[in-house]
Amino acid sequence: MKAKTGVGTGGIIGLFQREDTDLPRDELSIDFTTEELLLIAEVLGIEPPVGVSEPSGADLPQVARQALRAQAEAALRARRVLVEEGGVLTPADPIATLSQLLAGPALLITSSVELGEVVETRFFYADPAISVEHVALAASVHRLIPFATRDLLARVLTFVDVRPVDPFDVASFVLPLSLLETCGELVAGHDHVAAVEALVAAGTPAASAGAFVDALTARRSTNNVTILYRPEAGRVAGGRLTWLDAGLKGLWVTEPLEGKEPALEIQSTGAADLARTLVSYLPQPFSEGPDGG
Repeated sequence: MKAKTGVGTGGIIGLFQREDTDLPRDELSIDFTTEELLLIAEVLGIEPPVGVSEPSGADLPQVARQALRAQAEAALRARRVLVEEGGVLTPADPIATLSQLLAGPALLITSSVELGEVVETRFFYADPAISVEHVALAASVHRLIPFATRDLLARVLTFVDVRPVDPFDVASFVLPLSLLETCGELVAGHDHVAAVEALVAAGTPAASAGAFVDALTARRSTNNVTILYRPEAGRVAGGRLTWLDAGLKGLWVTEPLEGKEPALEIQSTGAADLARTLVSYLPQPFSEGPDGG
């Protein structure tokens, strides 16, 4: 997954435009449509970013697809993202470098936040020196934000909105998915006592059952972070962490268990422990701080 890069961090960031958004005032970013990113990848002969797929109009007649491609090319030429050299269409050097990073990062982090019926997913493509955060502004509009890799984990934790909280002193427990669904329905119906009783009847310690039902009642979001990299050709390493965020009612990690009936091992955790677990999934030098430790 390692990309070859020929333009330094300054070359990439120098091409990016400041945007009037809710991002930090000194944040730099550049926006592309899906068609534009696909065209850049096509010109370079590389794969498009993981977070970019063929637009819904991919089944349009050929003439319509050609029109979309022509519009994308015209827009990229006007922005000097694509330039013509010796009759050959070529991305500007910083964009070529950026695209190579997106196509083959040394490290890929996928992070999702589920709030009610809404799920937002972001991708973080990283090399040891520079990383890019990929934000989907709409179904076919993508914002790319470059940043120093030393800030990688901090940005991921900011996106999933992990706040300081300590774990509850309760035992972990195993919960079949069918029972979790039942508890969710009971909590939604405000029958918290019945939800606790259902957990206890299934063997969950009373203290754990009470604390977890409180968490289901106060649930802010369900989050997951997947970290992937290739330590060597043909092998993928990393890890995935999923947790329920219930604000003051705690963070609850859910770990899938193999068996005849789908089940989860559920454990209360703290923000610091959660961050340490994510760090344990990172290879060097990504697991090192700015000072190298």
